[in-house]
Amino acid sequence: MPFAGLGLHFVIAAFFAIHAIRSGRNMYWLLILFSFPLIGSVVYFFAEYLPELRHTRGGRKLVASVRTALDPDRQLREASRDYEISPSAQNRARLADALLAKGQAKEAAEHFAICLKGPLSDDLDIQWGMARAQLQAGQGAMALKTAQSIATVNPAFHKDAISLLIARAMATGSDVAATRRAFEQAIESATGAQAYAWYVQWLLQMGDVAMAQQVKAQLDKISKHWPAHAHDLNREWLKMINGAMRGV
Repeated sequence: MPFAGLGLHFVIAAFFAIHAIRSGRNMYWLLILFSFPLIGSVVYFFAEYLPELRHTRGGRKLVASVRTALDPDRQLREASRDYEISPSAQNRARLADALLAKGQAKEAAEHFAICLKGPLSDDLDIQWGMARAQLQAGQGAMALKTAQSIATVNPAFHKDAISLLIARAMATGSDVAATRRAFEQAIESATGAQAYAWYVQWLLQMGDVAMAQQVKAQLDKISKHWPAHAHDLNREWLKMINGAMRGV
């Protein structure tokens, strides 16, 4: 086992060494990396690799993910502190977003509702947050009304996401035909697998296995042409579909 761990350290050091060479870093990094394969790699990551990574979209997402993993309550804590210091509508909206991200949908909806009674009543981002909070809180009918209002005011605003939320909100009701049409509309303009995942799940709940298989086959046909990063971005939704279809 110690040898396996040592081998992994050298693989990581080799990765950073290749990066150092290709990016024109000073060659003393090679000495550091291979003389101290674990500590050297850690130092290189923070001194050279991470700062460069922050300038890329994927890197920013990675940094944000790492920060969230290390301190999952940071966003909510900072938003709560800022709101206590200055209870402005903007800070309340930020707090509502942080609460929603932590799954506290009911509390988030309460804050969004107050925001929508003040100077930010026409803010579509806050209305969008409200719709998501209502759906997560189990208030399907209210979420549907909010989302449809947004779509009426500005049809282009988060078009794909609004379309999917409308379908999911309708799925909490009893109008099966209308829900099916809403999901069909959502996947028609979808650029990823999320809408397909929710549609397949709903179809299986309705007992329509044949249609669920047809929708999955449609996604499989599309996704086989995706580049690797697209599969990575949609990993959660592809896993959701495969899990739902398992045993069917």
